[in-house]
Amino acid sequence: MVVLSELEDLKNKEIAEILGISLDTVKIRLHRAREKLKKKLEQGCTFYHNEENVLSCDLKEAYE
Repeated sequence: MVVLSELEDLKNKEIAEILGISLDTVKIRLHRAREKLKKKLEQGCTFYHNEENVLSCDLKEAYE
């Protein structure tokens, strides 16, 4: 879901058609996938905005 949405830049409707699922299911699954990804990233990163105001990550010690 996240790959199709964020990396392939597909619209939710397009994802629904490709996967043969409803638009509501796509929305729910994307929301859940993003939440899981956020939790995983927060476990391993300390986030901050760098000099260019780009969101960046410093690895936490457990992951170094």
